[in-house]
Amino acid sequence: MDLRQLRYFVEVIEHRSISAAAAHLRIAQPAITRSLQQLADGLGVKLLERHARGMRPTEAGERLYTHARRLLLDVEEIERDVIDTEKAPAGHVVVACTPAFGSVILPPALIRLRERFPKIQVSMREGFGDTVYKWILEGECDVAILANPRPTAMISIWHTWQQQMRVAVPAHDIPPHFEELIKPSYRIADLERMPLILPSRETSHRMIVEAAVVAEGHSLDVAYEVDGITSIIEMVARSLGFSVLLETAMLQGVRTGQIRTRPFDPPTMQGEMAIATPSARVPTRATRAFIPLVKSAIDDALVGWRTG
Repeated sequence: MDLRQLRYFVEVIEHRSISAAAAHLRIAQPAITRSLQQLADGLGVKLLERHARGMRPTEAGERLYTHARRLLLDVEEIERDVIDTEKAPAGHVVVACTPAFGSVILPPALIRLRERFPKIQVSMREGFGDTVYKWILEGECDVAILANPRPTAMISIWHTWQQQMRVAVPAHDIPPHFEELIKPSYRIADLERMPLILPSRETSHRMIVEAAVVAEGHSLDVAYEVDGITSIIEMVARSLGFSVLLETAMLQGVRTGQIRTRPFDPPTMQGEMAIATPSARVPTRATRAFIPLVKSAIDDALVGWRTG
C-alpha cells in the first residue's frame, strides 16, 4: 500500500467512477484499475462494488476511505509546512474546548495570534468535555484544551496545570435555606449534605469528586447531573444547588458576578488542565505557533485568579 494507490482509491470513491477519476487525474483508466486491484490484493479484502449509480465502497472500503482521506490531507499539510519553513507561520488551526474555557482563555490567545501571526486562521469548536476529548482522539481538531484528560497514546500532552477544585456558591439572591450551607471554606464531609450539580458519572471530573468523597467514607447528594460547565454555573447562580469545579472552569462565572467560590480546607481535591494534540498527526507550524499563545493565556488567567 502506497500513497499513489490511496490517492487513486479516494478519487474513485469521490467521483463514483473509475473513468471519471481517470479523467480528473489525467491518467489512463487501466492504470487506476491495476492500482485498485493491487491495493485490494495487498489488504486481502474487497474494497469496491459496482452499482447502478457507479462504484461504491464496501464496509472495508468505507473504513479505508476515512483513513486514506485524512492521511492524504496530512501529507498535503506536511508538504506545505516544509515548503513554508522559511516563511512566517500560516495556515489553518482548529481548536476545541468547552465553552467555559473558550470564553476565558481563547480571546486573549487570539488577540496575541492576530498581532504576531496574522496569516494563521483559527476555527473554534465548543462542546462538552467528553465531546472535546472525542474530537481530539479522532483527529477532528488540531489542538484541544482538556480538563482532567485520561491517559492515552492517541494524544500528545504539551502542557499541564494542576489546579485546586473549589466549591461554587451563588453570589446573589440566596434563599434562607442556602445561607446556612455557605461557608468561608469547606471540608469534604460538608458535601454530603449539600445539593450538588455535577457532570454525569462517566466523566473524569465526576470521578475525581466521588473518589475524594468516598475515600473519607461519605456520599454525595447529586440534585442535578449536567454535562456543561456554563449550564452548571447558571444553575448555581439561580440557587438550584452547589458545584465542585476546577478554578479555570469558574473564572467567567466569577468575573460576571454570577457565582462566588470557596476553597477546601485542607485542599485535598485537585484536577488537571492540559493542552493536547492528536498523536497520529504531526502538528503544523501554525499549530506549533498557536500553542504557546494558548499556554500564555492560561498562565495569565491562573495568575489573575490566584492574586485577584
